[in-house]
Amino acid sequence: MTAIAPLPNMRFCAVALALSLAACAQPADEQAAAPPGQAAEKLHRQTSGESHIPAEFRALGTEPFWAVHTVSSGNGGIALRYSTPENSEGSAIAIEDELVETQMRRLSGMMGDQPFAIELTVAPCSDGMSDRNYPFTAQVTLGDQTLAGCARPMDG
Repeated sequence: MTAIAPLPNMRFCAVALALSLAACAQPADEQAAAPPGQAAEKLHRQTSGESHIPAEFRALGTEPFWAVHTVSSGNGGIALRYSTPENSEGSAIAIEDELVETQMRRLSGMMGDQPFAIELTVAPCSDGMSDRNYPFTAQVTLGDQTLAGCARPMDG
């Protein structure tokens, strides 16, 4: 039997718990992620059939830890919220462009003055730190940084 060092596992659990709670939290300003009508006017949507990836999802990554989930934009649409352990409340991102294909969904917008995009692809995924399996891979691009992770439907 191999001994497991308790301290690193406790750190992982603490960070994973913080990200999980942050992804579940819905700050009061979520409804203000995009002013009413703004997202609908600016959103550029391209679709090529119905996607196997739902419009509402949660995505996460490790090393570094990050999370993205969809939120109501207040006008019947959706926006994104990006969070990290350093910013557990997260930052709202109004979706400006959406590309939807059968096996892929890509959403993009601006987070402050940096371009932000997340692309989900239908493929089995493991976060590498837990035994949980996810149905989608996720790739986040924030400015010139690229982050890899996994995703699941919001209700899954």
